[in-house]
Amino acid sequence: MIKISGKKLLFAIICTFLIFNIIACNTTNSFKSKTMKISQYSNGSSGECWSYEFSKEGVLEEEEYYTSRFFLNFGPGYRENWIFKSVGEGEVTVYWTKYSGGCDIVESECYEVIYTVDSTGNISVKD
Repeated sequence: MIKISGKKLLFAIICTFLIFNIIACNTTNSFKSKTMKISQYSNGSSGECWSYEFSKEGVLEEEEYYTSRFFLNFGPGYRENWIFKSVGEGEVTVYWTKYSGGCDIVESECYEVIYTVDSTGNISVKD
């Protein structure tokens, strides 16, 4: 019978959690698609959360929003997930705002991404 110490088991669980989070941190699809999923890490106990704003309407639209967490995560951390779909052709900037404490903006972590939607509805990140 193989014995595994508590420290080794904890280490294995932490490594598994870290690997999953590294893989899950991809915030955009690397291929062209008519929809895209964006995920942001949030933390309920510290009031960390995200919001977004489009530079203009009529190019992308939110199709779905949901939260998720890794099944081994028993803490307050979770992911906010948005699925956007193309609704028109053009270029749009998505401005992401991070909040802490529920209403304080964390300016150092806010960012923007420019997306282009072609005539067939495919979404891509502008280089």
